[in-house]
Amino acid sequence: CKDGTEVECDALVVVGGAGSPLCQKLGFRSVAIGLRGKGSAIGVIANFKNSRSPHEIAMRQFSWARQFNVPLFSDLEKTTQVNLENVVYYKAQAHHYMVMTPTKKCLLDLGVLRDNGSAGVLHRSNVDVQRLSAMVQRVGGFFNITTELCESQGVAIFDFSGVQRLENPAVM
Repeated sequence: CKDGTEVECDALVVVGGAGSPLCQKLGFRSVAIGLRGKGSAIGVIANFKNSRSPHEIAMRQFSWARQFNVPLFSDLEKTTQVNLENVVYYKAQAHHYMVMTPTKKCLLDLGVLRDNGSAGVLHRSNVDVQRLSAMVQRVGGFFNITTELCESQGVAIFDFSGVQRLENPAVM
């Protein structure tokens, strides 16, 4: 516990992921497995406020990949200057949730990423959050989704070109 007290238990299930502080504190070793080159698969998450207007209530969730709808993605890029490989939209009671995979070149061209040669391409010092927010708002607008970002966790960028797993996920 945070206060230093110990709690006796027969089993502890940690769902924070291989890199979680608890896994590290318990001595579990994580192993990074590269699926592609570091920074080659970039994801962006946007959380927009849902005011529950009739238009928002009527909206349908979707999931699109460029290879299955080239005209849509071409129109999106022409209208917003955002080149995406995939885009997914989910609707919840309080917000609209979008996940998209822009190309690295697009992020550099838009000034979202400041430096391509940086060792930490997605490190917060290399990401212009204002430009990232403007980018996702253009994409949201293209799909007629309200573009007011949630105050907390409105926009985030992440690298999913690799996975992190525990070397030994269970200890007896």
